Amino acid sequence: STYGDRDHRPFQQTVAEVCEVFQQAVWSKERVLVPAFAVGRAQLVIYLLAQLVDSGKIPRVPVYLDSPMAIAAMRLYKRYASQLDHAMNSPQAGGKNGLDYPELRLCESGDDSRALNGIEGPLVIIAGSGMCNGGRIMHHLRHHVWKKDTHVLIAGYQAENTLGRRLVMGVPEVRIFGETIPVRAKVHTVGGLSAHAG
Repeated sequence: STYGDRDHRPFQQTVAEVCEVFQQAVWSKERVLVPAFAVGRAQLVIYLLAQLVDSGKIPRVPVYLDSPMAIAAMRLYKRYASQLDHAMNSPQAGGKNGLDYPELRLCESGDDSRALNGIEGPLVIIAGSGMCNGGRIMHHLRHHVWKKDTHVLIAGYQAENTLGRRLVMGVPEVRIFGETIPVRAKVHTVGGLSAHAG
């Protein structure tokens, strides 16, 4: 009953929207920050990226999964890949799992996470939490949301009074760790990736 009164945007429309954001960022050699729920959403974003790269719609780009919980969930997804749906294990994928993405890097330690702030060029960072109210994404936003060459891809519901909701609302500045930071990043909201049925 979460969305019992409305439907989501069609999934293929959402994929096209995601593709456009990544195309724009990658070709401009810019950074994409994806606040994501650790179980389900993070893996779905990686799956979509792998599909877009395999289909030639976007070039290969380094993707950093920066969430210990999402990494643990990813290992479970891979261990039990045979239990996943047909799309994840389709014959068209040439026998490989839909989560196999050669450019995926796992950031388990705090040092791994902090090192990402010094990397230049196009890259994608998927980090918790999904509503930007905790977790490693807050550190990445603090370091990059004030830069024009940063994209923030909001891939889930943002509750009221969360940092994520303020970004979606287009506020000119946010407070992170007690510091006021201007928002110059491009914020993109995609609404069709919900885990809840319409």
